Formats: sequence, structure tokens, C-alpha cells
Amino acid sequence: MTRILWWITLLTLVTVVIATGHWLTSFTHSSIGGVHGKLGFMMIILCLCHIVKRIRFFRPTPKRIERGGRVVKDFNDFRVW
Repeated sequence: MTRILWWITLLTLVTVVIATGHWLTSFTHSSIGGVHGKLGFMMIILCLCHIVKRIRFFRPTPKRIERGGRVVKDFNDFRVW
């Protein structure tokens, strides 16, 4: 998925240069601007999917804590009573 994100990002950057150049010279919107918008929207969706897929990388691993002869993997497992 990272390679796909790279190519869509590159295409979005190329189309932004073309669309901006066209808009600055003619002051009208063109179809390349529409292509740029659709590529950018697809890039945002794929970035969110990529983050959801890799979210474990950003979360810290739970520490192993021994309590009462058993291993507690999460702080929510503590029972005081």
C-alpha cells in the first residue's frame, strides 16, 4: 500500500502544477483540476486506510506486570479486591 500511496501522491503533485498553471493563465477551471481533486481525495482515503492498518505501530506495547502469581498484560486488568 505504501507504493500505491507514493504514486498517487506523485500524480497529485504533478497535476497540481499543471492545474495551477492553467488556472493562472486562463482564470477558468479545467478537467485536469477535476482529475487532481479526485486523485487527492483518493489519496486521503488511502492514507486513512493505511493509518488504520498500521495503528499498532503507533501504540505502545503493554508492559508485562506480575501480580499475585499471574501476568497482567494491561493496566485495566488490575483488580484491587
